Amino acid sequence: MRRDLELKRFGGDLLINFSRVLGTTVFGIITSIIVARTLGPEGRGAYALATLLPQFLVTFTNLGIVQAIVYYVARERDRQRVTAIISTGIALAFWLSLAGVGIGGLAIWIGGHEVFPNVSLLLMAFALTLLPVGQLRQNLRGVFRGYEDFHADGAIEICYTLLNVVLLVVLVWLLDGQVWGAVLANIGASLLALVYGLWRLRTRVELARPWQLLIPDRSVARQLLSYGLRMYVAGLATNLLLRIDIFILNLLGSGVAAVGIYSVGVALAERLRVLLSAVVSVVLPRISSWDGDEDRRNLFTGLIVRHTLWLSIFPAIGIALLGGPFVRLLYGTEFEEAALAIVILLPGLILFNLGSIILADTSGRGKPGIGARLALLALIVNIIANIILIPRYDFLGAALASTIAYSFLGITWGIVFCRINRQTWDTLVLPTAEDVQRLGRLVRLVIARLRLLTGQ
Repeated sequence: MRRDLELKRFGGDLLINFSRVLGTTVFGIITSIIVARTLGPEGRGAYALATLLPQFLVTFTNLGIVQAIVYYVARERDRQRVTAIISTGIALAFWLSLAGVGIGGLAIWIGGHEVFPNVSLLLMAFALTLLPVGQLRQNLRGVFRGYEDFHADGAIEICYTLLNVVLLVVLVWLLDGQVWGAVLANIGASLLALVYGLWRLRTRVELARPWQLLIPDRSVARQLLSYGLRMYVAGLATNLLLRIDIFILNLLGSGVAAVGIYSVGVALAERLRVLLSAVVSVVLPRISSWDGDEDRRNLFTGLIVRHTLWLSIFPAIGIALLGGPFVRLLYGTEFEEAALAIVILLPGLILFNLGSIILADTSGRGKPGIGARLALLALIVNIIANIILIPRYDFLGAALASTIAYSFLGITWGIVFCRINRQTWDTLVLPTAEDVQRLGRLVRLVIARLRLLTGQ
């Protein structure tokens, strides 16, 4: 049995990803503070709802192309074939995003007043500009993740979040741009980050004609769509699972102010999910590149799930304890009710992350369709729970419904993984003696580095 899990390389990639997540988290919190402080609960709620539609449509129209790019770039060894995969993936993203803008515009025109009763429809239409630039940016990041070039992947996202803060300060804080200025800042930051990503791509892809990026290769497109559509169903259901509570809260809750308060709680609680997404983004290309080596894959995934489960408890406790003071200090007392929503969401998010790692493993083995059925079941659980709990408990009901659905997804994923790969639950949740020894070596290494830095 092959036991070379390339953990040193994995640790380096993970460190880069954690640095990216930390940077985007800091800038994301600053962005959230600026929006909340300058717009208030109602303005914050309007901004959340205006940007929610394009965020949803990015997932709705991508058809799993991002994950397909990661999978095939990681597996493929022929340079010309990789170039065809990349150019076709970007071309598909461009045309699909334009179709998404049309769908979004039609939805706003037909049912905007009913679905978004408290938000300007013109603002909703303007926010659709986020769709094509966001879609293309995500596909570019998929290219670099497929190459396992996490430096470039992180740089693109840091560029976006940093520019969003800068533009928010200018357009909202200094020029009093209100909700329109906040949306424009998001669009501008996404566009500039896209340009930067295309500039980084020039060293990876050699095109005879630049407009090849707009013309998909038919055979490659079929290959990408065959894999991507299976990932698409899982991704669409998962994103709906993460966002449907805001839609239902807006319809059945106490109003747009409740959405604003709840969105602050979600934004802070999901820092844990975003933090652990650094692990997930490394797992998919790594599992894909170990094609056929099932023992190696099982050892690797079991180790990552165990460590993620136990190590995620510490940041979750920190977020739970500091959430209330943090909200009051940075957002103001009018948002302090979001603190309880944070505590309710955290257990579900821990289990959700475990399910995400197992989904990445299964998708890396070329079996992305399994995740679709489980995500759809979790989505149904979430919708039913939201409909029951929101009328009774408002945004706290939305938080409870979400954590129930997230927990359901994580646990069922664990059961499916163990059955498919003939593993037992202890391989996923119980630390081994080797895990303890490895953690001890890591702690000693960190202490030694700290002593070296402090001169002791």
